[in-house]
Amino acid sequence: MDIKEYDKQYTKLLRILNPKDTVVYKLDPTMPATDSKAYKLNPHYRHLYDKLFIIQSQHLLGGELSELKDREVEYPIFIKPRYGHKTSSSKDCYKIKKREDLEPHFHKKNMIWSEFIDATEGMTDFVLVNGEIVYQLTYVYSEKQYGFADVWKYISSESQPPEEILAWVHKHLQGYTGPLNVQYRDTKIIEVGLRFARRGMYIESTQHKELIESINHVWKHKTWNYRQDIVIDPFYSFKCWSPIPVVCMLPYHLIQFILHHYGALPFSESYYEPT
Repeated sequence: MDIKEYDKQYTKLLRILNPKDTVVYKLDPTMPATDSKAYKLNPHYRHLYDKLFIIQSQHLLGGELSELKDREVEYPIFIKPRYGHKTSSSKDCYKIKKREDLEPHFHKKNMIWSEFIDATEGMTDFVLVNGEIVYQLTYVYSEKQYGFADVWKYISSESQPPEEILAWVHKHLQGYTGPLNVQYRDTKIIEVGLRFARRGMYIESTQHKELIESINHVWKHKTWNYRQDIVIDPFYSFKCWSPIPVVCMLPYHLIQFILHHYGALPFSESYYEPT
């Protein structure tokens, strides 16, 4: 029996809302929310899901993990799966501090390595029309990190991505129309997706009617129809981190009560990262 078959009945009985049911203005449901769907919809830009291409396009040190069996490099390095549309949740992503730590990973297929970029992570969601950036929303990460997991993201119209990131997007997304997510450390890109972050929930959490309608217009009609600067009310997104495995969580309605008590946005979800 697949328990997922009874999701709707189970959540309705316990009065548990889907995060998307808590927002009024929503992104077009046909817009890709996952990398696997975005990969299928964009045959001319599938190379962006090859993280080895992302490394090489910036002239960073890196390559296939298997080549390090017979090669010495300067540590630390970072290893991760090569193809972004086949993995999620930071699975098999590791900072490697010495040669001995590599041995348990050599048997894994489609793994790559890159030089380790010792900097705080950042991320930007872009909207492009025919290769031109018509809107961007940048997420500033907390300096405090647990492994490579941030404590919070600050989301504001005033935040801007580095010029190097903008230049890379203009060079490699020529002709592209649609959503784009770019993750980076300092000015070096580590991952690209042809969809918005977190299935578009950061965008939807702005609840900015004109912004969301304009993005939907781009998706349906391939044109940007909003001519003024779109300014959102800034907000934070928080994560919880535990030094031990999570055995159980607080009851859903207790979590919602706490969020409401402290004036949090009416949105929450469970999303696990193996850090």
